[in-house]
Amino acid sequence: MKRKVNFIPLFLMGLFVPIVVRAGLVNPLAVGSFAEMLDLIATFLLKIGFLLAPIVALVAALYFITSAGNPAQVQKGKNALIYTVIGLIGALLAGGFIKLVVGWFTP
Repeated sequence: MKRKVNFIPLFLMGLFVPIVVRAGLVNPLAVGSFAEMLDLIATFLLKIGFLLAPIVALVAALYFITSAGNPAQVQKGKNALIYTVIGLIGALLAGGFIKLVVGWFTP
């Protein structure tokens, strides 16, 4: 069965596009270029990573403290601490990589 294409919405949208363009669009991100936006996102994610890392480290410490000799709990604490350090290193490297890429694309 063939599907009918309704051209009325497309026609109406074509009528209103010049009105919207003439009214002026506002940039909600307040950045001037793609490189600035990439830098803004990388900085935000780096701040989130540095905010969460001490919390996860405290959770790992709680695993160690409450283990009471249970090797599974001790292993959970070790893994949480190792993954926290790996995550921080990854966040730092990713932030540096973003800065490097932004430096390539900006004159």
